[in-house]
Amino acid sequence: MRVGIFFGGPSREREISFAGGKTVYYHLDRTLFEPVPVFVDSLGNFIITDKDVFDYQRIWDFYPTESFIKKCGKSTLFKIYAESLGKLSAEQLIELTNTIGQPVLPHDFKKYFDFAFLALHGLGGEDGSLQGLLEWYGIPYSAPGIFGSAVGIDKTLQNELIQRITGVEKHQMTIRKATWDTEAREELFERVKSFLGLPFVVKAPHGGSSIGMAVVREDDLAKFIRSVEQCFFRLTVTKSQWAAMNRQAKIDFVQKIAYVEESIGYPVVFEADSLVDKGEIVYFHPQDLLDKLEDYFSYSDTNAILTSVHSESSVLIEAFIEGKEFSCGVIQDQEDRPIALPPTGIEYCAPTFDFQAKYQSPTTRKKVPVEVPLDQLREIHRQVKAVSEALRFGVCVRIDGFARPDGSVALHDPNTIPGMSPTSLIFKQMAEIGLNTTQSLTYLIRASLQDRCKTGKNTWQAEKMLARLDWQIDKATAQLAEKPRVAILFGGFLDSNSDYSFSIAQRLYAQITSEGKYYPILVLLSGSPEKHVLHQIPINLFFRENISVIKQNLYAEKHPFIVECINQAEAIIAKYAGYFDQQVRQLSYEDLARSVVRVYIATYDLPAGTEYSPQTYLQALELEYIDVQPENFGIFL
Repeated sequence: MRVGIFFGGPSREREISFAGGKTVYYHLDRTLFEPVPVFVDSLGNFIITDKDVFDYQRIWDFYPTESFIKKCGKSTLFKIYAESLGKLSAEQLIELTNTIGQPVLPHDFKKYFDFAFLALHGLGGEDGSLQGLLEWYGIPYSAPGIFGSAVGIDKTLQNELIQRITGVEKHQMTIRKATWDTEAREELFERVKSFLGLPFVVKAPHGGSSIGMAVVREDDLAKFIRSVEQCFFRLTVTKSQWAAMNRQAKIDFVQKIAYVEESIGYPVVFEADSLVDKGEIVYFHPQDLLDKLEDYFSYSDTNAILTSVHSESSVLIEAFIEGKEFSCGVIQDQEDRPIALPPTGIEYCAPTFDFQAKYQSPTTRKKVPVEVPLDQLREIHRQVKAVSEALRFGVCVRIDGFARPDGSVALHDPNTIPGMSPTSLIFKQMAEIGLNTTQSLTYLIRASLQDRCKTGKNTWQAEKMLARLDWQIDKATAQLAEKPRVAILFGGFLDSNSDYSFSIAQRLYAQITSEGKYYPILVLLSGSPEKHVLHQIPINLFFRENISVIKQNLYAEKHPFIVECINQAEAIIAKYAGYFDQQVRQLSYEDLARSVVRVYIATYDLPAGTEYSPQTYLQALELEYIDVQPENFGIFL
């Protein structure tokens, strides 16, 4: 089956989508699927590209190209997305999209792929609009359908529906932009405090990944104003602020606006209330905005107001909930019954649970399952399954919430396309029931086809694809035991090398599982240079944050709730993984030689050839091994 991997998109979450697209491409099972990368640019163009784009760190590193930016007469001093090029002619659009591949229109999708895997997030990719387009052109796609997607993008509506389903009241209110711009801010602040108390949370109703979110903890009007303005995606620049910046600071200011996950993003609407300069003008490029601000403050003392063209019409304000934050995935079995995964507890050390704390903070801690009593864990499962069924999410959804000290549970913010980087919560939770990332992606495709069979559109086609895929999956699972076994040896004795070793082992494991030629087993090396200790570990431990956490959990007793989750997912485990070997086993090198045909060595403490190196032990046993270096990837398999 040809799988078009849709990534990028116009939303503020495009870089998270880019990371997800990489994950899907590199982990997709090549024995079942042929991956076809489909880059969706911020202008809405669909471009069939190749894997070379995944070598870049960010989208703007490869698109638009520097040569094309120059051709458009724009400054290359700044990093920009395609929307900052301004209005392009039809000929320029064709030239732009051709720089990285083959632009394709929806009516030609079937020429290039049979199924669309959506790694898109936010508006335009997760809200039902792309889902509707794909249904119109008869292309089955991953994740929930149009209804679930439309509900999943609207936080205000979600809260109202979740309250009706679970019976748990959640206090919230909205402030419309027109109200914010006409009523006294002090009165609005008093109204919010009177209704919700302090602290409270301010959110952009259609934003994901905690973008724009802020927590107002103090009785501070200025902080309240900044938080609301942030969620309207609006910046106010005073003349004194501008005058205090040197040239580089001004360049940095207009550049930062382009970081859509952290600031308001281009294009921006410039509004002024100067006697000379009234009205509003749209600016697409950082250089043009820089020139405008320089000029404006040369004659005006009034503020410059910058608003994203993709601003919100209202902001959502919620009462702050005291409790342990968690995130819980829900999938479904072949009978369409919801299966809840182990909920992950999330602890942020940052004061605000914003984008940086969620994705970039090294101090964010995750615990599976969230540390609450067993009855409360079961209540989390009861509620997330009820919400998933009632809102027709199906396939896969990640629902966040809080476990309160009184034993109650408050849900919020369902994500119909959860983040799909290799360390994303959904893959960690799938690993807890025994599925690696490759198997999880196969599940998502197969379950999505099952869900598309219920739309009443192209039913025969979806059923035929589903039956064919079921046959292939069942055949592949039955043959797992016959595959040659190989070991990935990682870890070591030095803390300075262990996490590097772990990252190499993760990349190697992804390559082996996606290629499908071998059955990899994971072997952690510990002990000392003179006395090696080998531990064969299950997949769930391999999805821990680092080597230190793996070692802490090596021989820990499995949480009874995790056992319940595994038992409930028994049929899913059997279909995609065959079985889940949950045991940690201590091995000798002789044990290893009896069970595998080759060892990939991804540990770097002892140079090959030294007396106590793993290579020396394996040579003595005449067991084939390969020293793994990142530059060798794709050569040794």
